[in-house]
Amino acid sequence: MTTYREVSLYCAARNELAEGPVWHQGALWWVNITAGTLNRLDNQTGIIHTRCTGDFIGTAVPTHNPDQWLIARRHSVELLDWTTGALTPYAALTDPDMGQRFNDGKADPQGRLLVGTLDLKNRREQCALYQTTSDRQLAPLLRGVTLSNGLAWSPDGQRFYYADTGAGRIMDYAYDADTGQLGESRLVKQFEKEEGHPDGMAADTENGLWVACWGAGRVVRLDLVTGNITHTINMPTPQPSSVCFGGDARDKLFITTAWKSLSQDQRDAHPLSGNIFVCETGFTGVPAHPVVL
Repeated sequence: MTTYREVSLYCAARNELAEGPVWHQGALWWVNITAGTLNRLDNQTGIIHTRCTGDFIGTAVPTHNPDQWLIARRHSVELLDWTTGALTPYAALTDPDMGQRFNDGKADPQGRLLVGTLDLKNRREQCALYQTTSDRQLAPLLRGVTLSNGLAWSPDGQRFYYADTGAGRIMDYAYDADTGQLGESRLVKQFEKEEGHPDGMAADTENGLWVACWGAGRVVRLDLVTGNITHTINMPTPQPSSVCFGGDARDKLFITTAWKSLSQDQRDAHPLSGNIFVCETGFTGVPAHPVVL
């Protein structure tokens, strides 16, 4: 039985493409991909602090060093100092396809960065999911991806959940904690066109996966055993892009949205697009993991 929950406006960010929310150091952080900014909302003052980086940011992932973040640019990963804005090369694709750019990424429970690519020409099965190695290389973990997007891990770190937005599916893989390699896999859910495109996602501690459904104006919770939708959050905007759990008890679901690709008429009809929302889910999320440098 589907439970419908109410969503509240959390932050009037008005971003073209807000993505990659993460609860870190007691605050909500996210990127505005097209503007190339990393943003932090001060919960005490409500002020948004923004660090401009000068180019696209596909994702920003915190590290075990308090002020340092790894940011995925078009074809490289750089180390960003939040305080000074200094950027240091970290890893890069050795032979990048210039028709692609990096998209969503996260750290696994052992502190490895995983980041995937998006094809700017919408070619099918031309992208990949990469993993950083101990010598700061980017090694392909999955190939034949159409649009690499949401990533999440089970509470024990032994299962990896992955969304290929272009293929409209979410997969479940066995995950080797020691090597970071993938094992046997199964399909969690194949999304029909009217269900939207599975985008960013977050796991809860009760074997559920919360998925932003781009184009469908909703966030759903999937039962990871059956693949069935157990909860639906109806959004006031058509393009929810990603979700994360946060708050002191990790029981609040934060939802980023976007107005990118909407016509002016659609933007007029959905004026809250590009803002960030929050929902009291009744579930507790799996905490985000930092990258170990």
